[in-house]
Amino acid sequence: MASNDVIKAQRYSEEAKVAAATAKLYSQGNSDYSAAAAEAAANALAYSNNSESYSYSAQQYYSYSTQLSSWFIGTLDAAPTTRNDGSAIAVGDMYKNGIDDQVYSYNSDGTWTNISYDAATAKEYYEYGVGNYEYISELTAQNYSFGENLSKTPGSGVVGYALSNSYPMNSAGNKLNSFINVEDFSDLVTDVMDYSPAFNAAIAYASTNSIGEVRGNGKYTISNPILLVGFPLTGFKLYINELYASDNWPISNSLFGGTAMIQAGVDGGNINGIDIWINRVDGNVNRRADAISPIRNGMSSSRIWIGMAMYCNIVTNFSNNTSPNGSTDILGGFWTENRLGVYLTNGATGSAQINEGSNVDIKFNAANTHGGIMCHTYGQYLQVKGNMDYNGKNLAVIRLVDTTGISNIWGQQGLKLTNGTTELDFMFHYTKQGWFYVVVSSWESSLAYTDTDGTFVWTAGDTISCTTVDGVAIKFDTVNTATDDTSIGNVNYFDILHDYEMAPFARMNANMAYLSGYIGGKTYTSNLVYANSFDGMTTTFQDVSIYNTGNGQYGWASFVNRAYSDIPFLNVNGDYVNIASKLYMGYRGIEGGASIVQLAVGNGTATRVFGLSDQTTDKYLNEGTVFRVTMTSDFSGCFGSFDVHMKGNDSCSIFNENIDASWELTAQTEYADDGVTATGVGFYARQESQPSITMKFNIVRF
Repeated sequence: MASNDVIKAQRYSEEAKVAAATAKLYSQGNSDYSAAAAEAAANALAYSNNSESYSYSAQQYYSYSTQLSSWFIGTLDAAPTTRNDGSAIAVGDMYKNGIDDQVYSYNSDGTWTNISYDAATAKEYYEYGVGNYEYISELTAQNYSFGENLSKTPGSGVVGYALSNSYPMNSAGNKLNSFINVEDFSDLVTDVMDYSPAFNAAIAYASTNSIGEVRGNGKYTISNPILLVGFPLTGFKLYINELYASDNWPISNSLFGGTAMIQAGVDGGNINGIDIWINRVDGNVNRRADAISPIRNGMSSSRIWIGMAMYCNIVTNFSNNTSPNGSTDILGGFWTENRLGVYLTNGATGSAQINEGSNVDIKFNAANTHGGIMCHTYGQYLQVKGNMDYNGKNLAVIRLVDTTGISNIWGQQGLKLTNGTTELDFMFHYTKQGWFYVVVSSWESSLAYTDTDGTFVWTAGDTISCTTVDGVAIKFDTVNTATDDTSIGNVNYFDILHDYEMAPFARMNANMAYLSGYIGGKTYTSNLVYANSFDGMTTTFQDVSIYNTGNGQYGWASFVNRAYSDIPFLNVNGDYVNIASKLYMGYRGIEGGASIVQLAVGNGTATRVFGLSDQTTDKYLNEGTVFRVTMTSDFSGCFGSFDVHMKGNDSCSIFNENIDASWELTAQTEYADDGVTATGVGFYARQESQPSITMKFNIVRF
């Protein structure tokens, strides 16, 4: 319908409404005004006819609104039995008979009354011409404004959607069905402290209907795990805005005994290519819950992102899978106030249940009581990026002077050690530079030097036993705890726990902006490049550290074999190469300046074979230069050696001369083109023994 027609229909309807209302007023109880009423009724009829003619096409909109009540039913050949919307006819409803062109009104006794053309006719036209067309005009305006209303903020509230419905391609409903919103299953939540039934139902629905994404855009508290199990899809994504463990979450009294809030894995193969994205996870203020853990056969080639992780026992715990897991990205923003950030080890049961090839990149993994990353035996080929600091305040490293029974407990977890008074948890052991070390932890209390005034809970020389394993009677002499004062410790904090002592190798590659410290065994199989504000040896390739003091030619570039000692084995500056150990060459040659000549039989004539001059470098005084010259040849018995001292370039002294009889040596001063300035001494050889002898002169300065 043209917009101009709509405007005319609306205008005529309003005029008809006024005229009919006037006629109605005149006709009620005052016959003196009957002429005026008739005139008003005629006007109403004319206006309503005009409205009808212009709004004919507008009536098509009537069918769009069957949910609205309609008291004028329309033009019919027989009395209607229902309203247009199918509802029951009510008293006062009317229709126009198409045969006799009369308007009839419905009575309470079920009969229809013909309305005559008197003042009542004005009412009929008021009802018919104004009411109905006013309604149609209003409906038309509503339809015209529908698109505009949808574009406004409340517009989405008028669009219907149901998850179970099927929608045409490219429709809004079809696109909404491409993911599952966990709120679609909120009716399954019977406890405000446990939203896990909704999550698990949403995941099951997505699995059954091959939908690749489940979203939770709110804040959710759970008391039971969210399970990504039995899931056949590759590329599935779970997005959660914020996830909290409730006070009902089970408490573990062991670092390695926590229950994960999200558990992922299948029985056949493992899940590949899944994407778990959580903006914030909170394991409860008591650090009750782990955040994420693979179970069953686990997951590989996947990605985990946790923006903020707080108050977790372990944030990502890879220790429960029963088959190999690998090539997973473990990513995050700010992880803090947890016990441990990342834990990688082999699963407790299964076949080759290793975890390897992971990529860990936490932007700031800090102030976690038991460390930032721990690799226990497995987790090889690990890449680590990001920043770590202030981790491991509940840890201590003791150096053993008595290792009795250490082999009874190494490689195990969940054990407790005691000096007879105070128990600490056994974390792991390692060897370094010929010493045995044991790492212990306190479940709740900081052992950091700065938090305990330097007083450790055990005393050096105490005999330390295990509460559950017999035969352990170790003793220690020194303890190292986390501290900001590096003058009393070997590391600042314990960020990386490199527990590969019981593994064949580690192959960890850490390239980090900031790392406070690392501890553990077989660090000589890893590469760690990082920076901090107190340690110069932060570039370490398989336990060979490199650092440079700067200061031009007087600065030292130092190389340290940290598997053996923290003292450099090689220092280099502009003046020296300083080797701290014996130089072993085997039977390899030491070569300085070399000269090779083929010397034909001389027939009394000597040939120049090399020249020497007094050197200006590497001198304390004006002490001259000493050379040692050795000669070997391709003729048996033709050899020799001698030393040369030069003070200035005009002469030399030859001493310690040992030359066999097959050749002879002479020397003479050489001059520049001016014939005056001495440039050095030329050495000449002559042989008369063979048609030709090839001689090699090796010249080394002392």
